Amino acid sequence: MDIKPPLTREEVAERARLNPPPPPAKVVLITARSPNGVIGMEGNLPWMIREDLQHFKRVTTGKALIVGSRTYRSMPAIVWQTRIAHVLSRNWQALEVHGNEHHFASCLAGLVNSARHNYAAPGEVYIGGGAEVYALALQLGLVDEMLISEIHQNYIGDVFFPPVPEGMFDAGTVEAEYPEFNVVRYRRLVAN
Repeated sequence: MDIKPPLTREEVAERARLNPPPPPAKVVLITARSPNGVIGMEGNLPWMIREDLQHFKRVTTGKALIVGSRTYRSMPAIVWQTRIAHVLSRNWQALEVHGNEHHFASCLAGLVNSARHNYAAPGEVYIGGGAEVYALALQLGLVDEMLISEIHQNYIGDVFFPPVPEGMFDAGTVEAEYPEFNVVRYRRLVAN
């Protein structure tokens, strides 16, 4: 049996330099909103736009998705079969579990940190709502990018996208155009 001596400090440093750990995943807020800021109505989307639902599915499948307990309950159970659920809740024991892998916590920063470092394949973690979770994530500076389906038509609703701190994000880049909405990516200007 060939026993090798332990690595020297210099050898360890050189290996770390050549093989650095991957950076933590980006945190991306994902939503759809109408021009008047509406994102929900009575626990549902106020619109039924097939292309937007397909976009959400395409982008978030296989990824960690952070949501509040009301959003978690409002989404069909099938959504959680292909995503890693991270649910913010003060009373997570009362939630019915759907899907394969779930993480519950009462601290958004802790949920985001766990998702960024443990469940980020490949490279992005998504915050999927609702409005209170979006507001808290923005307030705490946890969001690196916002991926928003900007719906062209105003809708009536009872849930609104929170105000975004001025100067936090760029003016946005249109990534895709559809007849009823555009997908716009906003990148953070102010470092976390």
